[in-house]
Formats: sequence, structure tokens, C-alpha cells
Amino acid sequence: MKAAFLLCFFLSKTILSSQCISQDRWKEFDEKSFHYLKSYHQVPKKINTYINKLSNYEFKFDKNRKSKNRFDVPKRILAFAGKSNDTFIVHYEHGGRASHTHTLVILYENGIVTSFCNYNTPNFKSIESLIEYIKNNISSLEALKDL
Repeated sequence: MKAAFLLCFFLSKTILSSQCISQDRWKEFDEKSFHYLKSYHQVPKKINTYINKLSNYEFKFDKNRKSKNRFDVPKRILAFAGKSNDTFIVHYEHGGRASHTHTLVILYENGIVTSFCNYNTPNFKSIESLIEYIKNNISSLEALKDL
């Protein structure tokens, strides 16, 4: 039973990792053409549906941006979301066992999600800093399964 679980775990990580955006594609990414979205609701509905299917529940953000203490961290707080050509980026803080940050990178071409990656990244205030970090660390970043 344990062996079957481990096999499924490694297969799921391999499948998710194989969908990530290549290092060459990141080199082409133009952060100057990136524009911030005012809210997550501006992300296309098909992308939202895709993320909901991956997470097995409604993927949403907590509107209350303040936590009462370090143990009471909201589930998700949107740092920023944006778009550059066919690439959407959603950068958010995440509660759980410990506060941390996720960055979703989604390639969306002709109304279809063609690539999806979920990275655990430091918390950045700007897209320029985030993209520089990803470009410099792409070979060592690991795709995460959990949203």
C-alpha cells in the first residue's frame, strides 16, 4: 500500500513538473509588457475552472488581508495577479502550517491552458523582482502539487 502511494505521489509530481514552463520560455518573457490585474476575478474563467479542478475545491482568496496573530493566517491572500501576452501570473501568500508564498504561472493560448506551474517562491512586491528570481533560479525551482 505504501509503495502504491509513493508511486502515485512521484507520478503526480512528474506529470505536474512536465507541464511547467521551460527555461527558454522564461528567457523570452517580457516583464515590461506585464500589466497588473485589479483582482483575481479578471483572470479568464477557463483558467479559474482549470485551477479549481486541480485543487478539488473552489480556489479563492480571503478578503481580510490581516491576520490576528501568527497562528491565524488566512488561507490565501492575493499579492498580485497579472498578464503578459499569453502568460498569466498569480502571486499569493498562503496560510496552513506556516505562512509562505506561491506563484502560479499559466500559459493560456487560444482559450486553452497549455501549461501550468505552481512554484513556492519568496514573497515579492513587484513582477520585476519575481521574474528576475524565477529566471535566475528556474533550474532549481520545484513544481508543487498542492495549491
